[in-house]
Amino acid sequence: MFLKFLVNLPRPKKRIVSLVIDSIFIVVAFWLAFLLRLDSAAVLKNTHTWILLAALLPVSLLSFVKLGLYRAVLRYMNTQAMWAIIAGVILSTVFLTVLSFFLSAPVPRTVPFIYASFCILFVGGARLTVRAVVGQITMRRKEGVIIYGAGSAGRQLATALANGPEYSPVAFIDDDPKKHLSLIQGVCVYAPSQIAEVAKQKCASKILLALPSASRSRRKEVLNAIEKFKLQVMTIPGMADIVSGTTNLDEVKDVEIDDLLGRDSVQPRQDLMSANITNKAVMVTGAGGSIGSELCRQIVKNNPIKLVLFELSEFA
Repeated sequence: MFLKFLVNLPRPKKRIVSLVIDSIFIVVAFWLAFLLRLDSAAVLKNTHTWILLAALLPVSLLSFVKLGLYRAVLRYMNTQAMWAIIAGVILSTVFLTVLSFFLSAPVPRTVPFIYASFCILFVGGARLTVRAVVGQITMRRKEGVIIYGAGSAGRQLATALANGPEYSPVAFIDDDPKKHLSLIQGVCVYAPSQIAEVAKQKCASKILLALPSASRSRRKEVLNAIEKFKLQVMTIPGMADIVSGTTNLDEVKDVEIDDLLGRDSVQPRQDLMSANITNKAVMVTGAGGSIGSELCRQIVKNNPIKLVLFELSEFA
């Protein structure tokens, strides 16, 4: 409940909470470094040490602010945020060393290193822990899916789905034996022969084909191989559509008819279509079926004088 309350707080209040928690971490790291090194609580009575801490705290927090740590969204925290933490801790440690010299504070040489280790552990570790917990809670609300293809497109798709609201990648399937049982973005890669076992274990009912650059024949082979597993098969858009910006990588859709042909579709020659259709009366037999209805759509685009639809089926 407390974690849910924090997640739902407005962004400015979250930053204030982060500042307060980081202040506590810095103070705890500071005193732990002295207590661990000196093995005595006598340092708590030293006035210079308290002055050192009072000067160190605002400088450390200011370093984190300037490095953009509090602008990062915690659940999407990446390596850039971790570098901000490391850089901020380094600046704080340098300031601790320099200020202790000018204040003549009794700071052993190893204390700054111990302090830096505790700071990284507390400030960085706490954020990674919260990110992991929030991620697990979010994943439970989403539908688990298997991604076929652990290449570049598969990895990008897994990232997009992990940040989206609908699906959660639970496994990769790939033909490359070198990738089997390896972890990609925290998701394990399995062989195609393990699809049924993985789907049952991970409670996945859908498999997404992350093969945007594969040929029609290759897609046909993959579809034939996974047909027996009785999973809903969906595909991601082609690479040309992704590059052109007409669609996004995470816009999954049902398998198209063209994927079942086993070859690339042949585009009709416009000159032949116009010669046989434009300004002519055309009749389509079996016009109520899937092929006939598609023929009608193509014919209408070429401006016939009349289009006659013939069909024996009473339903159509």
